[in-house]
Amino acid sequence: MSDNPFRTPHGVVQPAGDRIEMVRTFTAEQCRSALGLFSLQGSVEKALRARLKQLQRQGKA
Repeated sequence: MSDNPFRTPHGVVQPAGDRIEMVRTFTAEQCRSALGLFSLQGSVEKALRARLKQLQRQGKA
């Protein structure tokens, strides 16, 4: 996948804790893009799926 929502101007954020923090502000599109990344940490995947559910409940997904 070409779009990596974990990419910042300083590079790609790697630690799971940092990625989970970023997920809290992701859009549904960013969550779906991130779920397609190779070797995604399990805790980050869980956070992404929870964020998608939250956005769906809010009608933003």
